[in-house]
Amino acid sequence: MEEVDRILIQSLQALGCQIDDTVQSLTEFDVNTLFCCVSKCISLITNKTDLPLRLPPNISTRFKICGELAQLCQSVGYKGDIGYQTFLSVNENEARRLLNFLIESVPREISTVVTSSTTLDPWELLEKELSAKLTVQLTNQTWIPHDLIDFSAVTFSHPASTVAHKFGFTPSKQYNAVPLHFLVLFYQHA
Repeated sequence: MEEVDRILIQSLQALGCQIDDTVQSLTEFDVNTLFCCVSKCISLITNKTDLPLRLPPNISTRFKICGELAQLCQSVGYKGDIGYQTFLSVNENEARRLLNFLIESVPREISTVVTSSTTLDPWELLEKELSAKLTVQLTNQTWIPHDLIDFSAVTFSHPASTVAHKFGFTPSKQYNAVPLHFLVLFYQHA
């Protein structure tokens, strides 16, 4: 099991988890280390950046945050028995199963970007991370440049707008506007 633990710890360090170099097995994990590792893996899997990496000092807040993290683990597909107690008292076997599942669940493109950080210079690493994030964002949404959005169709409710419209100063008279729905259809078929 020591070899398995070393591989898990190396994988977690490659994903960006803050684990002391002196830690050689999961028996040496404390509650903060386990919480940090699970939180980091969940944030890589779900793209949530607002997950805390440290347990708060307040006991009731710890219970709440650990319960939420347990629910997130179940939502990404973990089938094992998990609850707030998993993070507040470290059980070596449960922690091993959970961390193994989470490491395998991290998307491969993210793990290759993170693990290649040791061989790249900082500028190349930054470029790869930005490229990966942009790729994820652009595949999830249809992007339209702001220059092509028809702002004349947007209702304008400023007190001066009644005076401007009275004298003929409207956005649609300043340029030939293309309707927004036409642009969306055009970019979806392109």
